[in-house]
Amino acid sequence: RRGAGGGVLVSLSGRNRLRGIVEEVRREGLLAQVRLRIGDQHLTAVITRDAVDELGLRRGDEAAAIVKATEVMIGRENAPERGAHEVAALAKAAEPRLAEADATAPERRKGRPANPAR
Repeated sequence: RRGAGGGVLVSLSGRNRLRGIVEEVRREGLLAQVRLRIGDQHLTAVITRDAVDELGLRRGDEAAAIVKATEVMIGRENAPERGAHEVAALAKAAEPRLAEADATAPERRKGRPANPAR
């Protein structure tokens, strides 16, 4: 990305960088879906088609996913089951945020590529 002075941006504030190899790039409309192989794991990101073109991303390229988020969800397989009262309390706490997300969901999904992993 070109800066105001015409230079190229080479430094970012994001600290969570995951280096990998581009396994797939799917362009659809204004967006693109990029899948990176990071060790034995995969990470899929939906970014603008313009960003893919500017970065020149192609299968086999080295690239980094830079994660900067206000929230990160953690999960695990075979987690101990929660009691019904814990699940109800978690669901109730999430309701306002889910309602807010649902209200903006149609706008966020417009032009978004299909993600078979979901």
